[in-house]
Amino acid sequence: MKLIRQRVCFLAIASVLGLLTSVFIFFDDASQYQIYMGPFLIGATSATVCLFGFLIWVNRKLKTARLIIENQILHIQPAIIDIDTCDSPIGGIEIIISCFGILLGSQVIKFNLDGINLKAVEIGGEFICLTYGARDKQTQKIKILHGAIDGLEMQRIGERFRYETGVVPIIKGL
Repeated sequence: MKLIRQRVCFLAIASVLGLLTSVFIFFDDASQYQIYMGPFLIGATSATVCLFGFLIWVNRKLKTARLIIENQILHIQPAIIDIDTCDSPIGGIEIIISCFGILLGSQVIKFNLDGINLKAVEIGGEFICLTYGARDKQTQKIKILHGAIDGLEMQRIGERFRYETGVVPIIKGL
């Protein structure tokens, strides 16, 4: 989340600087450089528009990350993740799972937003497996390995998923 906030700040500052540069070039009255000002103005304005577009995109990502944190179901401090393959798990990042998505460090995986739905949840004593995707498109599966939890905690997590998403989780190892 901190990295996403830093990106928003950087893009906001870069957008303001680009806007100021464009305004300065537009109002500059240096007649001796007038022939070169047109391409500079077009370049500065184009760069500012692109930076502002990226700012909007990253800001939406930040809002989704905040939504995930505010509605968290499970928070795993350093976790080991296995995405689609069992060959090389990624480890050592903070993970927050909610009914709106997953926050993997600075990566946001959203579901139940923008047509991406949570399709299945599987909860075990040492893992949670989530299947999500668009309705008619390919689904993705993410398996998150975490520390051992007891049966009561698995049932509590399963009940929250069922209540908040409507997906009835499969609980293994009870």
